[in-house]
Amino acid sequence: MARDVEVLRDLSEQADPRHTAFLVVDVTNDFCHPEGRAVRGGRRSLEPIERILPPIRAVAAAARRVGVPVVYVLHTTLPDGRSHSGPWLAARERAPHSDVTVGLDGTWGQRVLDAVAPQPGDLEVHKFRYSAFTGTRLDPMLRARGIKTVLVSGASTNVCVYATASAALELEYYPVIVEDAVASWNMDLHEAALRTFRARYGLTCQSADLLALWQAADEGSAGSGSQAPSGTVAG
Repeated sequence: MARDVEVLRDLSEQADPRHTAFLVVDVTNDFCHPEGRAVRGGRRSLEPIERILPPIRAVAAAARRVGVPVVYVLHTTLPDGRSHSGPWLAARERAPHSDVTVGLDGTWGQRVLDAVAPQPGDLEVHKFRYSAFTGTRLDPMLRARGIKTVLVSGASTNVCVYATASAALELEYYPVIVEDAVASWNMDLHEAALRTFRARYGLTCQSADLLALWQAADEGSAGSGSQAPSGTVAG
């Protein structure tokens, strides 16, 4: 027997602040600071990262106002290679701009870039692979808060952002990539990842779309005398 299934199709439905979380992936010192290991070792240009910092700040600030949880995802490597495996090392050797010691647990390199620093009540997740869901507490953390949609920002578009967003769909979340809040060091792969994602996985949007949507939701909530739900409980 067929059953009715709720389907949220457009951005206004999917990014409703009552069931949405905002993820900031790998905007950390090792990846995004001039003195970071990946920047120095890979001689990466920081121009792509600099472009996404204002949109990330703006969406995070708006999210906090309307009760959308802001989750910082930090790429993490455990000391003495305790988070390594053969397949992981083989994959990491294919990365021309990084190495297997990036994001060493407890170091400055693992921490979020000051320009988009977490605020009180924001959440933090340490990931050990490309996807923020693999072997982490992100999924139960989101489910405990009734989250249906994850907005994904950060770096890099074609690696950890894409892996996280595609994994979200497999776990029955609506994934949305915020296009002007994601960056890559290879623009061909950046564009290819976005095209593939839009074709098969989910919506993309601009930060301005979210700001307008949430402002309207906030004004509607204020007009009705109700409060936006609180989603930024420390965890």
